[in-house]
Amino acid sequence: MKDISEGGSAMFKRFITATDFSLASTAVISNMEKLKFLGLKEGLLLQCLTDESADLAASAYIAAELEKDLESKRKILESQGFKVSTRVVKGTEADEVSRIAVEENFDIIITGAKERNRLSAPLLGEAAYNIIHKCRKPIFLLRLGDFEKDGEGVLRPERGDYLKKILYATDFSKTAAMAFDALKAIAAAGTQKITLMHVQDRTRLDPYMMHMIKQFEETDTVRLNNMKAELAKVSDAAVETLITFGNPSRDILKEIKNNNYQLVVIGSQGRGYVSDFFVGSVGHNIARQSEASVLLIPATAE
Repeated sequence: MKDISEGGSAMFKRFITATDFSLASTAVISNMEKLKFLGLKEGLLLQCLTDESADLAASAYIAAELEKDLESKRKILESQGFKVSTRVVKGTEADEVSRIAVEENFDIIITGAKERNRLSAPLLGEAAYNIIHKCRKPIFLLRLGDFEKDGEGVLRPERGDYLKKILYATDFSKTAAMAFDALKAIAAAGTQKITLMHVQDRTRLDPYMMHMIKQFEETDTVRLNNMKAELAKVSDAAVETLITFGNPSRDILKEIKNNNYQLVVIGSQGRGYVSDFFVGSVGHNIARQSEASVLLIPATAE
């Protein structure tokens, strides 16, 4: 497997990821090597302490355990070939990860998101959900699932063969175009199959623009085929195009569920930006509910 830096682009060279004592955190750290196709080279492993946890960390025992956990995870990442530094800060994970990512110009945030079971509600944890709403940096949401190993339950990536099959959803906006740039870089790393998907939003077209559906579909088909041609210049991936008419979030989630996509690439709008674009609210919906991992590419601040 190549990484995107081999093609001359180090789009996501520097990463930041938060850690704690949870099994989900350990699963993310243990499987970072699978994300090298993003071009990851060096990163910051961040431990965030709330007021309550900071008080606990004041004890010598907890402080020693904290340092031991950070050092252990740093060694895991270094064994995977990453250059890693560690840091302990006071504050919430969402606030501190978002702040440091911007202030120190990290290229991407890596965070875990546990798969939901039949009784649970959101797929996305509170910290990850808050990060995607606050941060103006690309975010890789690594979907984790429960598996059994040697009779015990373990957490590991769900649909973790990321370059095997990728879904890219677009509304042809500026933010979606930025997500497409990321897709092209990933495609060049050895992606096997890609689907370029556009959903014609029924709520925007029905009833006043229904007479233009055929015209819109013809225009959208040309746009998707142009994207397909661009991908052919950098990748040997098999590329398909797909246009549906309906509810964007519902249609995309259905496509992910039914066709075993390993990764979804989509644009994301955050708080403080126009949030009713397709790639804004829909991007966040996909991040919360997708059964596959999601790469969210944000809009650039004006």
